[in-house]
Amino acid sequence: MRVKNISFYMGDNAVQRKHSEENKTIDGRGTAMDSDSIAAKKAQAQKKAMKIIGDAFSGDKQIDDDLNKRREKVRTLQKESGENRAAMKDLQDQREKLLEQGYAADSDEVKNLDEQVKSYAELISDTEDEIQMENAVVRQSKIERLKSDPMVKAREQADSVLEAASDEILGDLIAEGKQHIDEKLEEEKKKAEEAKEKKEELEEQIEARKEDRKEQEKLTEDILEAAKEMENAGNTVSDAQQAIKALMNKMNLVEDDVKGAAVDQGV
Repeated sequence: MRVKNISFYMGDNAVQRKHSEENKTIDGRGTAMDSDSIAAKKAQAQKKAMKIIGDAFSGDKQIDDDLNKRREKVRTLQKESGENRAAMKDLQDQREKLLEQGYAADSDEVKNLDEQVKSYAELISDTEDEIQMENAVVRQSKIERLKSDPMVKAREQADSVLEAASDEILGDLIAEGKQHIDEKLEEEKKKAEEAKEKKEELEEQIEARKEDRKEQEKLTEDILEAAKEMENAGNTVSDAQQAIKALMNKMNLVEDDVKGAAVDQGV
């Protein structure tokens, strides 16, 4: 049986398909298919292929058995025909002797021999006809076998079954691998979107803090400027503090933050 060299291996998380014409490797990492499921599909295909071959072989053997029986029958008939010819020849020799001895051709003795010779001749003729018929059947069977060649067809069908199973396994692996890749890509895309959202949120927070800081710095400058103006105008420190406190309350600022800023500026 001619079977293409097609095999699958699951080792180091890699699945390989080998052809006699080329080698192809498919990465099976992350796929649900394993060596057991691949082996099961291969075993099922091999079982089907072997059944095709077995059925064809059984049918071919039946033909061989029938032909052998017919050949054996021909040999038996030929032996019988030979024995009958010998017996008929012996009767013909006896008839010739009777004629030589003076018996008339229409005598009972000669007629009796003639009847026996005739019976043997008919028997031999029937046997020869049967031999020809059996030989004709054998020849025609051989011709039909050469035309159809059931074993060759069975091998081709078995090869097709194995090839189809290999293609199915390969297709399943490709589809499952693609699905796994798509899932991974979708997961990575989702993570990227989440990271982008977090980045945008962080940037917004940073911008908000920058705005708050600018407002605080502006307010601090205004307070310090007001304090200096009051000091230059001759107001007391207490008056300056009261003015600063009023301005702080107006802007809803924390007093300690502004005091700290004022101290830093030397107020």
